[in-house]
Amino acid sequence: MKTIITIESTADSPKRFYKDLISNPYAVSERWGYADLSADLIADPEIEAVGVIKPDGTCDGYISRRIWLEQAAAANLRKASVPDGIADLMSENICLVNSMEPLDALDKESLENLNEEIWFTVVDGEGRFAGLFSSNDILKYLSALLFQDLRIAEKIQSRINKRIDTFRLGNYEIGSFSKQATGIGGDLVFVKKLTDNLLFFSVFDVLGKGNGAAMVSSMIYGILNLINPKISLGVLVRVINMVLYRTFMGELFATAFIGLLNCETGIMEIVDMGHSHCYLTGSESRFDLEQVNIPLGVDPDAAIASTQIKFPADKAIVIITDGIVEQRNAQTAIYDVPGMINNIDASFAAGKKVQEVIRHTLEDYTEFIGLKHQGDDASMIIIKNDTGR
Repeated sequence: MKTIITIESTADSPKRFYKDLISNPYAVSERWGYADLSADLIADPEIEAVGVIKPDGTCDGYISRRIWLEQAAAANLRKASVPDGIADLMSENICLVNSMEPLDALDKESLENLNEEIWFTVVDGEGRFAGLFSSNDILKYLSALLFQDLRIAEKIQSRINKRIDTFRLGNYEIGSFSKQATGIGGDLVFVKKLTDNLLFFSVFDVLGKGNGAAMVSSMIYGILNLINPKISLGVLVRVINMVLYRTFMGELFATAFIGLLNCETGIMEIVDMGHSHCYLTGSESRFDLEQVNIPLGVDPDAAIASTQIKFPADKAIVIITDGIVEQRNAQTAIYDVPGMINNIDASFAAGKKVQEVIRHTLEDYTEFIGLKHQGDDASMIIIKNDTGR
């Protein structure tokens, strides 16, 4: 190109993010002509803006492709000649950025109007032109940072909350899945073998979705890892309840279904913290418990009541979260939970294992959603009792 030169950006101070933001490291001399600039902008359609520099490298302003096109179109309509020089095209450095300053030092008023095309001129510590970036570049940059953070958060949560998990303890098969609505979320499935015949299982549903809910579920995960055979369910639940309340002062809560199963005797102790989405295969209705408590984090002094039941032989218990119960498809039909329980029951009657049943149920749920947005995080635990087979 004849006119436009590429500036080697000197924005390599500790604030290196300006290098990532700069999309147009191009400049023209203030003395160059309109015709040469036009020829070069036509030759390279990727150039969206150029800085206008003085002989000493300092910047007078910038010219955007949009302004150049508008000027050319206006001249054509008036059948007037275009100017010889480029001074009439130049916009002043209203948004001047020193590459040594942090991103939050940018003009606040400009940042509040990112829906408009705004160009930021970057200069080095000596005031020399270092490049240009636009409001669109800021949005792309912030989106890339957010996407990167979300991927990291999703990776962390996938270690805490496995998408599909199955194992066996004694005569019991255990399987679970968790499908977050936005990649990360507030559903948490935590199952742990405490001894050779003692199983701890739990499903938590934190209020909300996304990053905030995921942080709370991660906090709960940390507390759950303290569980051991010497800690009672009541003590564990009271600790979680108190931590949530003291942290969020009742502004955030979590429902939960928490249980302890003695695989030798078949006795289950269950604490239902406002969850109540538990089903028994062979029945289309919910598995009613004697005691249901208020959600975690609402009342620091809430009494925690538990229920003890005998696990029915050759049956399975299915625990699910709201994301399954309330999901609708593109035709606004609600997901058929009783039908899902019947299908699970039929699959076990046909001799299928929990691993296959869990996978098939997740596939069926995902297929039901189709192109519809998943409304809430969705999780499930299946515990199958093979005693008597």
